[in-house]
Amino acid sequence: MDERRAADISAVMARLRTTWQERDTTGYLALLTDDVDVVNRGGRRLTGKTAFERQLEWLLDRGFPEIFAAEHTVESIREPSPGVVLVHESRVEPNRRSMATYLLVEHADRWLVESISIVPVEPPRDLAAAGQ
Repeated sequence: MDERRAADISAVMARLRTTWQERDTTGYLALLTDDVDVVNRGGRRLTGKTAFERQLEWLLDRGFPEIFAAEHTVESIREPSPGVVLVHESRVEPNRRSMATYLLVEHADRWLVESISIVPVEPPRDLAAAGQ
């Protein structure tokens, strides 16, 4: 991937992070396709921007401030096919960690998120203490 495309993707990811942390659901959702697929940390699949918007409203109403204050770090950006990019991002919250995978697709002159999948990251187990 050339430097300009990498910079474009980095800018989209920065905008996602900023709108997320500012709880700007309108700005965040503007970066997603209408038929976005999202698998949240709990394994629930949300299909479409409307379903994801309801989930975001629920999170805001329930008061989960730690998820909006999470530290986000882009771990990798790669373009497996022209106009299709995978981004892996680590997230650190005060009491948990997760890894998010984003699928971005180029639409005309802008990149939009087609899919987000989030998985919890558990700390390594002490196998010796567990008797394994």
